[in-house]
Amino acid sequence: MRALGAKVRKDVRLEKLLREFRQVQFDVQSLQLQGKTPGKELVDRFTKLAKAAEAEPALVEYLAAENAYGRMLGEVQEVLEEAFSPDVPGALGK
Repeated sequence: MRALGAKVRKDVRLEKLLREFRQVQFDVQSLQLQGKTPGKELVDRFTKLAKAAEAEPALVEYLAAENAYGRMLGEVQEVLEEAFSPDVPGALGK
């Protein structure tokens, strides 16, 4: 994943697109977590940025690797939580 990140950072245009995409994605998700509906302008901007990112193979590859890494970390966390859960017989947390 480091090599993919370096590839994206080398290209100023891709790095800027990634930064904007993440910021708008964060804004949309923040509103949703607050129970609010993002406005049409924000949704349109997010859609435009997502389409632009999808058109860049290096970004697609980087975001896919980042997503896979995040899923893997989530699975590790679940295993650790289960291993240390006081409700599981034989768990380390007992």
